[in-house]
Amino acid sequence: MFNGSGLAGMPSISSKPPGMEKFSHEQILKFAEMLQSGNIPPELSAMLGGTGVDANGKPIIDAEGGAVI
Repeated sequence: MFNGSGLAGMPSISSKPPGMEKFSHEQILKFAEMLQSGNIPPELSAMLGGTGVDANGKPIIDAEGGAVI
């Protein structure tokens, strides 16, 4: 059912992703462009607790053999 702001129970198209409420629409688009080019914006890296790569850009492998991507 359409209620004017999207489907009932669903966020509207203009709503921001969870955790991104403090960023402007333009900032979010810039983040998306950076991610598509393989760069992690510092603001997002801080939110995620790091990039998952070491100083040489290689994935950090945990004791169980897993890597954060």
